[in-house]
Amino acid sequence: MYLVTEGLEKYLIKSNIFKSLSLKFLENIYEAEKLCDKIIILKYNNRLQNIIKILLRKENLVIILYDNIGELPKKFINNKDIILINLSFLENEHFHPFFFSLLQCLKSKLNDIQILNEKIFDLALASTNVLEEKERIEELAIRDGLTGLYNHAYFQESLNKTFLEAKRYGKSFSVIIMDIDFFKKVNDTYGHLVGDLVLKEFANILVANSRKSDIIARYGGEEFSVILLNTLFEGTKQYLDKLMRIISNHIFDFNSFVFKVTFSAGFTQFKNSYKSAKEMLEKADKALYKSKNNGRNRYTYLE
Repeated sequence: MYLVTEGLEKYLIKSNIFKSLSLKFLENIYEAEKLCDKIIILKYNNRLQNIIKILLRKENLVIILYDNIGELPKKFINNKDIILINLSFLENEHFHPFFFSLLQCLKSKLNDIQILNEKIFDLALASTNVLEEKERIEELAIRDGLTGLYNHAYFQESLNKTFLEAKRYGKSFSVIIMDIDFFKKVNDTYGHLVGDLVLKEFANILVANSRKSDIIARYGGEEFSVILLNTLFEGTKQYLDKLMRIISNHIFDFNSFVFKVTFSAGFTQFKNSYKSAKEMLEKADKALYKSKNNGRNRYTYLE
């Protein structure tokens, strides 16, 4: 809210009421500045363009104490957000308390608007928090609780979607299923708590050595599955060679237990001859069991 005084001091000095009223009235005006941050005292000093500039700020309420407003365009004078008060009212001593009461009422109105704005902001913030909580819950629903990888259900959904896109747009991708070798022995020797730590660290190694676009999931138990998007046969082999080298050299160190593990894997490459994502998954699973039957710590490819 703006309070515009059009040459107020000059008017008071010229008038006969200067000694009796001017100082008191000016005190009221300057006191009005303290009512709230949105009240700004602006001395117009006969520069019409300054008033018009303020009036163009539609979000503000403007009070004009005027002597002659003949120069102001009618569209401003008739504006519902403008209060015009003629300086001749200053000669009436009863105007002073009225003026100050007016400012108090406007202050109350502005406070109400501020409270409303704050409630709207709180509501918007609450809505944002609800949306964030909803997204968090949805994210938890597709994640494995132990490893933080995608879960089995999300992997299946993603595989079906990827398969259909590859059929339609001719994209390439690989499906990998891997299994930590002799994981039951880890649990029996070191306990299930250490076994869980192995699964978590294995998952972290997978994530650290994969692309953000790759879909990595805990398929179940000690089995993990990966969808390598836009990846051909050679790229999949390079990915698995790198992982096997890293895992076989990695030392798992938990609660004074120090040991190494290996893994076996099977994979297949998308081809138009595949009729479904399920068929691809079954082929990758068969490839995994070939790796395990052939001595483990290796990967097998099946078309």
